[in-house]
Amino acid sequence: MRLRKRILKYLILLIVITSMINITINYYLNQRYVEYFNNAIQDAYSKAIMNQLITYYQTYGSFDNINDESILQKEVHVQLSKHFLNREITIHKVHVDGIWRVLLEDEQGNIRLGQDLADSHVGPGYPLIIQDKFVGTLWIIPKDSSVLEFSRHYLLGPLVLRNIWTIIVASIVAFLIAFFFSNYLMGKIKLLAEAARKIANGNLDHRVSITSHDELEELSADFNFMADRLQEERQLQRQLQADVVHELRTPLAVSQAILDSLENGVINWNEKTLSSLQEETNRMNRLVSDLFELSRAENKQLTFHKELFLVSDLLARIEESFLEVARRQKVNFGIDIDPLLENALLYVDADRTVQIFVNLLHNALRYTVPGGIIYVSANKSEKTAVISVKDNGTGISAEYLPHIFNRFFRGEKNKALHSGGSGLGLAITKEYTTLQGGSIKVESTVGKGTIFTVILPLDECEY
Repeated sequence: MRLRKRILKYLILLIVITSMINITINYYLNQRYVEYFNNAIQDAYSKAIMNQLITYYQTYGSFDNINDESILQKEVHVQLSKHFLNREITIHKVHVDGIWRVLLEDEQGNIRLGQDLADSHVGPGYPLIIQDKFVGTLWIIPKDSSVLEFSRHYLLGPLVLRNIWTIIVASIVAFLIAFFFSNYLMGKIKLLAEAARKIANGNLDHRVSITSHDELEELSADFNFMADRLQEERQLQRQLQADVVHELRTPLAVSQAILDSLENGVINWNEKTLSSLQEETNRMNRLVSDLFELSRAENKQLTFHKELFLVSDLLARIEESFLEVARRQKVNFGIDIDPLLENALLYVDADRTVQIFVNLLHNALRYTVPGGIIYVSANKSEKTAVISVKDNGTGISAEYLPHIFNRFFRGEKNKALHSGGSGLGLAITKEYTTLQGGSIKVESTVGKGTIFTVILPLDECEY
C-alpha cells in the first residue's frame, strides 16, 4: 500500500509540474497569438477605412466635410492564416466598434479627422493613393485598454479555457492510468513478496508464474532461478551431510571394533593392531582435511601464491611426484610435451597446480590394472596449455560422467572405498583449476580408459 501511495504521490507531482510547464509555454504562445490577432484585425480595419476614404474622395473630390460617422466601421471580416491555432479560420463580422480612432491628413497636411489626436500618431501611417496621386495619410490609433479587452473577448478567453480543460482532462486520464497501473504492478509485486516469504519459511518448491513480457517477467524468472539454486544447495548440503556421515562411519566403526576387541581381550596389542588404528585415523584426517580445503576453495577463501612457471618445469615436478608410485604399482608412465610449450610460461600457484595433476594421476592409478598405461600429454592451443592425463583403465560409464566432479561421487563405491580415496579429490581438482582461470573436462569409454583434460591460460610475456 505504501508503494501505491508513493506512485500516486509522484504522479500528482508530475501532473503539477507538467501543468506548470504547460501554462508557462501557453502564456508565451498566447502572447504571440494576441499580437498576431491584433495585427490581423488592425490590418483588416485599416483596409476597410482606406476603402471608405478612397470612395469618399472619388465621390466628392476632397476630404472636405468628412466626419467619423461616414467612414468608421463597426465590424470587419478577418481571414487568419492556417498557422494560427493550427487551422484555417475565417471570422465574419468581428465587432470593432469603439476600439480604434482615426487620424486623417490631406495632401496639404491639414488634419481632416481626429484633431485631438494630432500629437498621438506614431509612424508613417497608411498613405492614400488614387490613380497614382497622393491624397492623404491615415493613422489608426487604439483607444486606451480597448485592444486588450477585445483580445480577451475574442482570443484570450477561449485559449485559456481550452488550456484549463486540456489540463483537467489530461490529469484525470493520467491519474486513472497510474491508478490501474499501480494496481497491476502491486499485484505482481505481491506475488513475488508472497513467494519470497514461502521460500524464507523453507518451502523451496514454490515458484512464481508471471507472464507480462517485461522486466517483471524477467524478475520472476530470476527469482525462480534463485529458488532452483537454493533448492539445489539444500539438496547438496543434505547429501554432503549424509556422505560425511557415511565416510566417517566406516573408519570409526573399524577403530571402535579394534578398541572393543582389545578391551575384551579378543586380540592383543601389537604392531599390526597399531597399524590398523593408524590407517583408520589417517583416513579420517584425510577426509577432514580434504573437506576443509574444498570448503575454502568453494567459498573463494584460498590464497593462491601465483608465479611464472615453465610448463616444462611443471611436467618435471609431476613426473618426479608420480613416477615411483607408478613403478610400485607396475603401471607404465610417460610424459609427452609439445616443443612449442618448452619455454611457455604459466602464471599459477605451482604447488596447487602440481596437486591438480597428482590428484588426476592417482585417480587414474586406482582404475588401471598392473601392466596398464598412464601418460601425460601437453599441447599448445592458441594462448592456452592443454594438458591431458590419459589411462587405459576400466573407464567410466557415460551416466556417471556429468557427476564425476561432485563431492563424494563414486560410480563404483566399493572399489573406491577399497582404494582409500575420500571422494573429494576430483572436486578439489576442479576448484583449483577454475580459481586459476582454467577449465577441466573428462572423456571416457568403458573398457578403454579415461582422459582428463586441463586447460590453463599461458602468460602473455612468453610470446
